[in-house]
Amino acid sequence: MAQKINVLIVSADALTVSVIPVDEQKNCARCEAGQGCGSMPWFRGLFRNRHALKLPQTTPPMAEGDSATLSIATDTLNKLSFFTYAIPLLSFITTLWLSQAISEGLQLMGALLAMVITFFISHRYSSSILHKKLYLSVDQASSPKIYPFGYSKRNNL
Repeated sequence: MAQKINVLIVSADALTVSVIPVDEQKNCARCEAGQGCGSMPWFRGLFRNRHALKLPQTTPPMAEGDSATLSIATDTLNKLSFFTYAIPLLSFITTLWLSQAISEGLQLMGALLAMVITFFISHRYSSSILHKKLYLSVDQASSPKIYPFGYSKRNNL
């Protein structure tokens, strides 16, 4: 199963496509009422500060104004969440356990430092995987064909 959101191509050139999410809150009665439904929260971090997400152009190329669907497999999303949050927490706990012989203040500072370092490393790793695992499909009346980012004629899908 995949998590999907509708996006609009706001600009496109030979190398990149910039997408923004279609405002689905207007289509959701709970969100419209201010109660929130919690659906599709995974993509909110991709579009911080209302900036378009810039991605590699697909083959065949997409044009400005096209509607598309941005999706990611649920298992990939779960793995990325694990790398982003669980690994830094585990490094914190492991550092506390391994440094029991030193003073409590140094132990805590070392554990916090280990957690911050692993958070940045795992966040960079997760971000690089995320851009490889996002898929953009063109909205068409017929069955849409899915093109992964970076697809070229050399990659036979």
